[in-house]
Amino acid sequence: MNEEKTYEWYITKGPDAMPLKETLAALSFRDSDPAAARRVEARIERSRREAAEKDDLLHAWRRDGGDEKDFEAAHRELSTKQRTERLATMDREAREASRRAILEGF
Repeated sequence: MNEEKTYEWYITKGPDAMPLKETLAALSFRDSDPAAARRVEARIERSRREAAEKDDLLHAWRRDGGDEKDFEAAHRELSTKQRTERLATMDREAREASRRAILEGF
């Protein structure tokens, strides 16, 4: 097993799920290439976040009376809409913060 996969296993399953040799290899990978280790951590976190968002959308879909069979087809559109709304909110908040900072300077 290559070091990156071993580190991914270490992050997702935890050190108790690994033999000592693999745990040491994972820690060695983390220490020898921190940038690569951070990329692995970010990829795992992104995957977890996307799974949680999908689960939240599914619950909302069901609550609104949607059928789970139809959800997979609609998921891409729903997640795009959710991201667009989140970006619009972030943009609006950033503009408001910038405006407040400018006004405070006067």
